[in-house]
Amino acid sequence: MPEERGLYKKMKIGEQSLYLAQLKGLSKADALHKIKDWFKRLEMDSWWNKKVEDLSKGMGQNYNL
Repeated sequence: MPEERGLYKKMKIGEQSLYLAQLKGLSKADALHKIKDWFKRLEMDSWWNKKVEDLSKGMGQNYNL
């Protein structure tokens, strides 16, 4: 498996999640609502403003699933 995951390292996790959801066809408002809900369910609220580059290798792999 390649080390590079294809994530934008300088982008914040919340912004990147929103961007990827919009690429999949969700409206910005719908994507934001759903992502915030899942971040809360998974107790990831504190991740929203972290940069991808700040994640450990394992956390980056889990986020990219």
